[in-house]
Amino acid sequence: MEKIYTKLKNMSQVKEVIKEMLVFLDKTDNKLMKISYYNKLQKLYFEDEEYEKAYECQKKIQNILD
Repeated sequence: MEKIYTKLKNMSQVKEVIKEMLVFLDKTDNKLMKISYYNKLQKLYFEDEEYEKAYECQKKIQNILD
């Protein structure tokens, strides 16, 4: 049980780091990196069954591509 908790805590930390990177990347024009990080974040949200947040990531990816 402790391993599961540790994994969940680590995944939460990973999400936070990715979000911080996206804040930084929003100030740049590097679309490929933005898409890459949004894809990673979207995958983590799907794994945690946070579908609304995953959908938000998908919308942001689509906005970058437009």
